[in-house]
Parts: sequence; C-alpha cells; structure tokens
Amino acid sequence: MVALVELAEQTGLLLFSNLPESDPGELEIGLPVEFYADVREDGVAVPEFRLVALSSVQGLG
Repeated sequence: MVALVELAEQTGLLLFSNLPESDPGELEIGLPVEFYADVREDGVAVPEFRLVALSSVQGLG
C-alpha cells in the first residue's frame, strides 16, 4: 500500500512511502504510523512505515 505520510516532527513535510503490512480496509487519514527500515538481501535499507496500535500512542487508547 502506498501512502502519503506527514511527519509529526515537521508539520507540512509529506513523504510518499509504503505501508506494506497494512490492510487497505483498516486505513484512515490521520492514523499514527512509525518508521522502520526494511533491509533487503542486497543490503539496501528501504524506508517504510507501519500502523501504530492506538493503545501504544501516548495519550490515546
């Protein structure tokens, strides 16, 4: 799944990235995500994001 991600650390900075572990039916605008690097067999690190459980986000859940 390709997504447009806005970084909390820099409002207004938008990145096109992947959410490969996400079910499209679960996605909504504004859901929190976290960064991780998917290191491929050739050693290249691909920046990607995954959904964060709302219960693990401070102040939510």
